[in-house]
Amino acid sequence: MVLFRPLVLIPVSLVLLAILAPLIYRSTRFTGIPDLQEIVTKDAVRAHVDDQENAFSFYKSAVPMLPPAELDLSVGMIAVTEGRGWDAVPQAVREFLPTADDAMAEWRLGTECDQAVNVDVASADIATLIPVAQEMRQFGRLAVLRALKSLDEGETEEAWKWLHAMMRSSRHTGQHGFIIERLVGVALHRMAAETMTLWATHENVTEANLQRALQELRDIDKLTASNSTSLKAEYISGTNSISKPETLSGLVNYDRGIPDGIAGAYLFVNGEPQLSRILYRHVFANYLSQCDLPRYERAHSGSHLDLYTPTGKESPKLMDTADLEAGVMRSILARSLIPAVSNCVTAFDQERARQAALELALQVEVYRRRHGEYPAKLAELVPEFIPEVPRDVMGSDPTERMMLLKRDFDSRAEAEGKPLVEQELPAEGLIIYSRGRQGSDDNGAIEESHDVGVRIPIAGSRPATTTKIEEPVIEKEDG
Repeated sequence: MVLFRPLVLIPVSLVLLAILAPLIYRSTRFTGIPDLQEIVTKDAVRAHVDDQENAFSFYKSAVPMLPPAELDLSVGMIAVTEGRGWDAVPQAVREFLPTADDAMAEWRLGTECDQAVNVDVASADIATLIPVAQEMRQFGRLAVLRALKSLDEGETEEAWKWLHAMMRSSRHTGQHGFIIERLVGVALHRMAAETMTLWATHENVTEANLQRALQELRDIDKLTASNSTSLKAEYISGTNSISKPETLSGLVNYDRGIPDGIAGAYLFVNGEPQLSRILYRHVFANYLSQCDLPRYERAHSGSHLDLYTPTGKESPKLMDTADLEAGVMRSILARSLIPAVSNCVTAFDQERARQAALELALQVEVYRRRHGEYPAKLAELVPEFIPEVPRDVMGSDPTERMMLLKRDFDSRAEAEGKPLVEQELPAEGLIIYSRGRQGSDDNGAIEESHDVGVRIPIAGSRPATTTKIEEPVIEKEDG
């Protein structure tokens, strides 16, 4: 009866409430989120390649051989996008290029391998540094410069060897790795594709060269990792990360400003990291259910996390996308990690669209050599070169096809402050493209990343000066 006296009952009740309230609150964090068994095992993402057959064995040994570059080597890509080539490369960059001979020779040995493993994904996490993957961009820039130099010297075979190696390295980067590696591979693919279209216009490149290049390009593309391979690796790295106390404390401190000393208690009250592990499983189960389908066959829900609408046939059953997204956004850890993944599959889709555009660009150049002029539309390639115009990878309607238009490229010349007569006209060329991530046709605006594709510079189309800038002529095929 002593416990029921007010002087005893009230303090005891307050103590119990103080103990139970956090536990009750913690339990509410899991409301509406069913438990889910493990969806990916570490063995499923673990890849082993012998050193002598692993491209990254050579890439890693090539990195310390790279000379320090205080120069901006991206000028090579600017020259490519302007369609000007080696003559647009500054003298300082030209003089720097031979200093990387040894590193590039070692890198090139790696490009001859079929398989590439940078880190053991099964044991790594998002904090794992992958400097070699980032250095791949520098190797790519150097390969572009070497290809431009070879083209300037008329050595188109040597130029193609550099571009061939560069495209293979783009498939190696992320082949068995995290999404961040895979995205570096996407960037390298774009660099290689843009330079390959410039190579294809060279007068020394024959129809036979183009046909061989097209076949080699398709063979290289077979090395590309599937979307699900990249997502499974990312899932394991994410779950590894949220299992490490130091990672958890860092995320909480960054997201909420919670000091390390009380981060553990704060996470426990909010159901972490258990809540994030469950949400991770549900989100990636959703992604993996449709990510390997062509983009136009996936049921996009339109959610912030780019989730897919469940068909009802999945096993195990997928969560409702609205409920799942709400759960992610109220989770301290999941909302910091998952949104970074949501747009990655779209980036992979855009790479698929660029690959299709590149293959069409080589076919267009074959057409020009055979007929003496460029086609006015892609339909003119049918049936001599292709059975039909490929479906637009990013389009949603079955009638939407890859497109071709003729227009002036945006000029990067520093025209501000110059009289109009001293300004260069943009170079004229063809653009083969797919719709961008929004699914709308933005008239081939690939420079602004609204659309996705490649451009074919037409040789001799850039006058030195002009007194009038005319509107570009656009010839675009229907649908």
